[in-house]
Amino acid sequence: MDQAALQTESAERFDNCTRCLQPVPVRAARCPGCGQPHQNRRWIPLAIGTAGVFALVFVMLLMYYAAWKADLATAEVAPDDNGAQADIMVKTPEEGGKPSPPPAPEKKPPLNDR
Repeated sequence: MDQAALQTESAERFDNCTRCLQPVPVRAARCPGCGQPHQNRRWIPLAIGTAGVFALVFVMLLMYYAAWKADLATAEVAPDDNGAQADIMVKTPEEGGKPSPPPAPEKKPPLNDR
Protein backbone atom coordinates (compact mmCIF):
# COMPACT_ATOMS: atom_id res chain seq x y z
CA MET A 1 0.00 0.00 0.00
CA ASP A 2 1.05 3.59 -0.53
CA GLN A 3 2.89 5.23 2.39
CA ALA A 4 0.68 8.38 2.27
CA ALA A 5 -2.47 6.24 2.50
CA LEU A 6 -1.10 4.48 5.58
CA GLN A 7 -0.26 7.81 7.23
CA THR A 8 -3.74 9.24 6.64
CA GLU A 9 -5.35 6.00 7.83
CA SER A 10 -3.31 6.05 11.03
CA ALA A 11 -3.88 9.80 11.53
CA GLU A 12 -7.65 9.31 11.52
CA ARG A 13 -7.47 7.14 14.65
CA PHE A 14 -5.56 9.69 16.74
CA ASP A 15 -6.31 13.03 18.35
CA ASN A 16 -3.72 15.54 19.51
CA CYS A 17 -3.06 16.04 23.22
CA THR A 18 -4.09 19.49 24.42
CA ARG A 19 -0.98 19.73 26.62
CA CYS A 20 1.95 18.24 24.65
CA LEU A 21 0.33 18.06 21.16
CA GLN A 22 1.41 14.41 20.77
CA PRO A 23 -0.95 12.00 18.95
CA VAL A 24 -3.28 10.20 21.38
CA PRO A 25 -5.40 7.19 20.41
CA VAL A 26 -9.10 8.06 20.29
CA ARG A 27 -10.09 5.49 22.90
CA ALA A 28 -7.20 6.25 25.29
CA ALA A 29 -8.00 7.67 28.73
CA ARG A 30 -4.63 9.44 29.11
CA CYS A 31 -1.93 10.81 26.82
CA PRO A 32 0.95 8.31 26.52
CA GLY A 33 3.49 11.17 26.39
CA CYS A 34 2.55 13.38 29.33
CA GLY A 35 -0.22 11.54 31.18
CA GLN A 36 -2.79 14.32 30.70
CA PRO A 37 -6.39 12.98 30.87
CA HIS A 38 -7.81 12.79 27.36
CA GLN A 39 -11.41 13.56 26.52
CA ASN A 40 -12.81 12.98 23.07
CA ARG A 41 -14.53 16.16 21.94
CA ARG A 42 -15.56 15.10 18.47
CA TRP A 43 -19.25 15.29 19.47
CA ILE A 44 -19.16 19.09 19.98
CA PRO A 45 -19.43 20.05 16.26
CA LEU A 46 -22.17 17.46 15.83
CA ALA A 47 -24.12 18.92 18.78
CA ILE A 48 -23.73 22.48 17.43
CA GLY A 49 -24.89 21.39 13.97
CA THR A 50 -27.90 19.56 15.39
CA ALA A 51 -28.89 22.59 17.47
CA GLY A 52 -28.58 24.77 14.37
CA VAL A 53 -30.83 22.47 12.36
CA PHE A 54 -33.45 22.49 15.13
CA ALA A 55 -33.27 26.29 15.31
CA LEU A 56 -33.80 26.58 11.55
CA VAL A 57 -36.77 24.20 11.65
CA PHE A 58 -38.28 26.20 14.53
CA VAL A 59 -37.91 29.49 12.61
CA MET A 60 -39.44 27.90 9.50
CA LEU A 61 -42.44 26.71 11.53
CA LEU A 62 -42.90 30.19 12.99
CA MET A 63 -42.79 31.74 9.51
CA TYR A 64 -45.31 29.20 8.21
CA TYR A 65 -47.64 29.89 11.15
CA ALA A 66 -47.41 33.67 10.60
CA ALA A 67 -48.17 33.30 6.88
CA TRP A 68 -51.08 30.97 7.64
CA LYS A 69 -52.55 33.48 10.13
CA ALA A 70 -52.12 36.31 7.61
CA ASP A 71 -53.94 34.28 4.96
CA LEU A 72 -56.80 33.62 7.36
CA ALA A 73 -57.09 37.32 8.17
CA THR A 74 -57.36 38.32 4.51
CA ALA A 75 -59.52 35.40 3.34
CA GLU A 76 -63.06 36.04 2.16
CA VAL A 77 -65.96 34.57 4.07
CA ALA A 78 -67.44 31.51 2.40
CA PRO A 79 -71.09 31.88 1.33
CA ASP A 80 -73.87 30.07 3.24
CA ASP A 81 -76.18 27.50 1.71
CA ASN A 82 -78.49 30.29 0.51
CA GLY A 83 -75.64 32.10 -1.19
CA ALA A 84 -75.49 34.93 1.36
CA GLN A 85 -72.39 35.65 3.36
CA ALA A 86 -72.50 35.01 7.10
CA ASP A 87 -72.67 38.09 9.29
CA ILE A 88 -69.80 37.65 11.72
CA MET A 89 -69.39 41.25 12.83
CA VAL A 90 -70.79 42.54 16.11
CA LYS A 91 -73.14 45.52 16.17
CA THR A 92 -71.40 48.86 16.02
CA PRO A 93 -72.44 51.76 18.27
CA GLU A 94 -74.95 54.29 17.02
CA GLU A 95 -73.84 57.40 15.21
CA GLY A 96 -71.84 59.72 17.40
CA GLY A 97 -69.63 56.97 18.73
CA LYS A 98 -71.29 56.65 22.15
CA PRO A 99 -72.82 53.38 23.26
CA SER A 100 -76.43 53.37 24.38
CA PRO A 101 -76.96 53.77 28.16
CA PRO A 102 -77.95 50.72 30.18
CA PRO A 103 -81.67 50.28 30.86
CA ALA A 104 -83.03 51.88 34.04
CA PRO A 105 -83.78 49.47 36.90
CA GLU A 106 -87.47 48.71 37.48
CA LYS A 107 -87.26 49.07 41.26
CA LYS A 108 -84.78 50.43 43.78
CA PRO A 109 -81.93 48.23 44.90
CA PRO A 110 -82.66 46.56 48.28
CA LEU A 111 -79.83 48.39 50.10
CA ASN A 112 -81.49 51.80 49.65
CA ASP A 113 -84.77 50.93 51.50
CA ARG A 114 -84.21 52.96 54.69
